[in-house]
Amino acid sequence: MRFNWIEVSAGLTLAIGLLIAGSAAAEISYSYIEADYINVDTNIAARITDTDVDARIGTSDDGGFQVGGAWEFYRNVHVFGQYSKAKNDFGISGTLFGAPLNVSGDFDVIRWRAGLGYAYPVSEVLSAYGQVSYDYIELDNIDLPGSSTDLSSDDSGVGLQAGIRFAPFEPSELFAYVRYSSVGDVEIDTSSEFSDDILYGFGARYFVTDRIGVQVGYEVGQIDTLNVGARFTF
Repeated sequence: MRFNWIEVSAGLTLAIGLLIAGSAAAEISYSYIEADYINVDTNIAARITDTDVDARIGTSDDGGFQVGGAWEFYRNVHVFGQYSKAKNDFGISGTLFGAPLNVSGDFDVIRWRAGLGYAYPVSEVLSAYGQVSYDYIELDNIDLPGSSTDLSSDDSGVGLQAGIRFAPFEPSELFAYVRYSSVGDVEIDTSSEFSDDILYGFGARYFVTDRIGVQVGYEVGQIDTLNVGARFTF
């Protein structure tokens, strides 16, 4: 199930309203820590065939958390990291050992990435950046009751990201990016496998003080992620 676009639009409308209302100064910083509530949808719909099972699996979105941070340690160069864990619901229908099968449950979507980035200050209100990362993903606790088939799996690979951060109305900020991950797509048949994907993200921040801001963002790809949280810059 995809995210409710009405809810997403409402969140973006609120963010734009905060931008227009902004009046104090805010700096585009690449040294920060942040924490978010996230809603994740893996958008999995597949048929599972094995010696003892023939079934279809589908997933729906659920919530979790995300933490991350970055540190600009030398002349626009920064290191960064991000970790997230969220639940997804699943339903399976078909046959198991020839008998009808109809089960449901949930599983964990665990992702983290860490790497190096460079930010270029285009102007006082516009910054462009690029990042390279090591990406990891794990689908955990996906088990078919009564079967030896275990769909839990993990993989890792390389990631690339390019984006802009724009602060036209201080203390607010808009951001957008495109991201490539060699493990961004989930494919399920008799096991969980991962392939590459290109993801697009956008959102806004509003700084209630010089260092503390609230934020909302949305990333769309094979795995969709909506995040709402806070950032502390230093």
